[in-house]
Amino acid sequence: TRSDDGSRMFVDGKLQANNPGLHGPRTRCSKAMLSSGLHNMRVEFFENGGGAMIRVTYSGPDTGGKFKLMPSASSCKSMDLKELGAVEAAKKKRRAGPPGFCAKFYENPLGGHGIGRMPELWRLSPQKAVIVPKVRQLSTSDFKRITGLADFGRTAVSYDGTLEVLTPGEYTVCTRS
Repeated sequence: TRSDDGSRMFVDGKLQANNPGLHGPRTRCSKAMLSSGLHNMRVEFFENGGGAMIRVTYSGPDTGGKFKLMPSASSCKSMDLKELGAVEAAKKKRRAGPPGFCAKFYENPLGGHGIGRMPELWRLSPQKAVIVPKVRQLSTSDFKRITGLADFGRTAVSYDGTLEVLTPGEYTVCTRS
C-alpha cells in the first residue's frame, strides 16, 4: 500500500500489505501466490489530518511483471447503504455491480478523536458509499471530490473489489499511503 496516513490490504481475507500509523506517503508490498480466478480484495485506509493519499498497485504474470493500478472486476451490488452491509468480502464469487471498487466512507470513526491506528471498520456503518474505478486518490482534493466533504480529516475508507487473475503465479501487491 502507499497511503498518507495508514492502510492495509487483504487478499481473500488474508492480510497481505500493512502500512499502519501516522506518516507521510510510503509504500508497503508483499508477495502472494494467486490461482487463476476471482480473488476478493479489501483495502482499508484512514486519514487523521493534513494531506491524504492512497494508491493500490500490483504486478505479476498478468501485468508482464510491471506494476499497474489494480483493477476490480466487480464492486458492490447496490449503492443502497442497507445492501452495502450485505456485501461479504469473504465470498469467492463475483459481486453484482459495475467494475470498480466499492468505497465506503466513515467520518469520525473514533467519535471525534484523532485517528492514530486503523479503526475497526467492520463494527461501523458508513456515511457514504461510491464506486471508484481504481484505488488511486492522490490528494485530499481527490477525496473531497468523491465524497463532497468540505474536510477530509479524521476519515476512514474501505474499498472492496474483485481481482480477476488470468495467469496463476506469484504476484506483488502494494499500497502506497
